[in-house]
Formats: sequence, structure tokens, C-alpha cells
Amino acid sequence: MHKASMIFRGKFRQALQKTTLCTHIPAKVWQQDWVVHCKPLGDGRTARKYLAPYVFRVAISNRRLVKMENDQVTFRYRTSDTGQLRLCTLSTEEFIYRFLQHVLTKGFVKVRYYGLFLPGCRKRLVALRQQLQNAFPDCAESGDA
Repeated sequence: MHKASMIFRGKFRQALQKTTLCTHIPAKVWQQDWVVHCKPLGDGRTARKYLAPYVFRVAISNRRLVKMENDQVTFRYRTSDTGQLRLCTLSTEEFIYRFLQHVLTKGFVKVRYYGLFLPGCRKRLVALRQQLQNAFPDCAESGDA
């Protein structure tokens, strides 16, 4: 097994042992090989663009829903490779299953509601962002977010 996989599995298990969830995990899970896929992501913009919708918004907005009929849901999505708009139709059960994969687990919260991301801190966040952009002009975003 790759060293990163062993480290990740060990740290994950260690963190899980601090909760009541650990008792629900079959022992064989900790004996089998885990796959941890890591690769460099350049300057991080690609990762940010991918993760931002999951951290700051719901998995799918109402405006992307096209129709719901005959126990099927049709929605719009954009392909990651070409950026083309496509339609996908799923059974209601499959749609709900996929949607629930993006719902935060109890105890987890969205980033925007804490610290500088609180709605009441927007002015402070804008001021801090401006200070950082002035201090590090070479790192300023190119407007691709």
C-alpha cells in the first residue's frame, strides 16, 4: 500500500475513534488497502473552482432543475471537460441519492457562516481582501473564480 494511503487511513481512524461512529465500522475496513489519490493542482485555482460550489452553495440550485415528471428528475449541468451545457434525467430515487451525497453531515457547517464569512463581517472581509491584494499584487485573482 502507498505510504500516503496508510497515513490517511491511520489519521482517519484516529479521528473517528474520538466519536461514537467508530463502533459502526467493520474491523475489516482497517485491514484492507485504501486508495488515496493525490496529484499537484498547480496554483490551486482549479481545486478552488471545483470545491467552491460544495463549500459555499447547495449542490444543485432550483434554476438548474428542468422538469420533474413520471418519477424522474431532469436537470442541467455543465461538463467539466468542454464546459458544454447538458441535460441529465434520473429516477427520483437516484436523484435524491446523488443530492444527499452533497448534504453536510450533522455537526458540519458551511464555511460562509463562520469567522470573516459571517454576513455581519462582509465589510471587514472586503477591507482585509483589499489589504491582501495591495500587499501581494502578484497573487491577485485574475477574475476566473
